[in-house]
Amino acid sequence: MLYLRFCLEEFERNRLGLWLVGGWLWLLFVVPQAFLRVFISVPLLRDSS
Repeated sequence: MLYLRFCLEEFERNRLGLWLVGGWLWLLFVVPQAFLRVFISVPLLRDSS
């Protein structure tokens, strides 16, 4: 239990770091996927018209 409490305290202290890491992962994975989806769909729309 003491170890678990220590982990929780470390998590509270490192929450900002986890948010930063999560934000970077989001930027690296989600944004390029959305960009690629738009990049792929635009020529298809142009071809269909």
